[in-house]
Amino acid sequence: MITRQLLIGTGLRTADEDEKELSLLAELAPQLVFVFGAAGAFADGRLAAALERQLPKSGIVIGCSGAGHVAQDALQTGGAALTAVRFERDVRLRTSRVGLGSGDQAALSAGRNLVTPLRGEGLKGVLIFCKGTGINGSALLTGVREGVGEGVLIAGALAGDDFSFSRTYTICAGAISDNQAVAVGFYGESVVLGYGATEAGEPFGVVRKVTRAAGNVLFELDGRPAVDVYREFLGDCAGQLPAAGLALPLSVVKDPQGEIGTIRAITGMDAANGSILLAGELAAESLVRFMRTNLEDIALSTRMASFAALEERGESDTGGLALLLGSAGRRYVLDDEIQEEIETARDALGPDLMITGFYGYGELSRARLQNQTLSILYLNERLGAGA
Repeated sequence: MITRQLLIGTGLRTADEDEKELSLLAELAPQLVFVFGAAGAFADGRLAAALERQLPKSGIVIGCSGAGHVAQDALQTGGAALTAVRFERDVRLRTSRVGLGSGDQAALSAGRNLVTPLRGEGLKGVLIFCKGTGINGSALLTGVREGVGEGVLIAGALAGDDFSFSRTYTICAGAISDNQAVAVGFYGESVVLGYGATEAGEPFGVVRKVTRAAGNVLFELDGRPAVDVYREFLGDCAGQLPAAGLALPLSVVKDPQGEIGTIRAITGMDAANGSILLAGELAAESLVRFMRTNLEDIALSTRMASFAALEERGESDTGGLALLLGSAGRRYVLDDEIQEEIETARDALGPDLMITGFYGYGELSRARLQNQTLSILYLNERLGAGA
């Protein structure tokens, strides 16, 4: 597997120079190109136009916007990162995309409709990107599981928009949209997929009861408007909601001393009715505690996710690609220290892997939608297979 990476739209080159670099990327004749970048880069039609002009129509271009993206072993906050992949064995790919309606049932149907066309012989895994605001990620994931069936790896994330929580973007088959979910399926005996995900943090403070919730909308904690509870905790930082709420995700617990359960983070708020919009569902009557984390916890979870993702790597496998699908909450908490997470991942993954990815508003796996997590998808091909 051959990979090549390029940053465009950062302002360090002219538009013509970016186009020239894109043409060099196209010379690789990639079957797959991942695109992660700032929301502004996706909103600007020039990115889609440049990709249409320079990349071969036979190749799959897929990705989304984020709250920061990873390229050249560093966090990038402007422009877009393109990572091209050319397989040398019989790795087959297929894409799908669906528009999104409103409501939980629409998200469930969208998840099912997104992946049902990908079902087929030899399907090893699906990678999904979905808009990151105004969506019940839990319902979407339930539909994905129903549609794809058993025994298929599921990975992906909800897009981000640099903490503005207003408009996120996905791209697939040349179409950039702020209201779609996209997926790529991987097929064949040669493809190697590994996955690892671990959360970081610990619960603190009193146990609170979810007294009113519907789907992924949290209305009340302990009988009080959820927004008021968050504002009380955040103090002087309350004016930075909803972004500041990323530092206080909720963990579902079974009892006051319970371990970390499902984690839910803010993706929006409605000050008028006092509700908080979460990345996924939170059932009424649940017991929750706020969470906090630190650099040491995050570094440990990064190493664990990296090692888990590499479990599928054979002794003779070389190169490959690691997609870092990180929680925007981790990026918000670490701020300038987020580079240490990326460097920790590089150290754990080894020097011969290409790394790309982004920080978004929710991480998807077969098990569940999660927040405050770093998920890593390892992609490679086994040269001995099908030779």
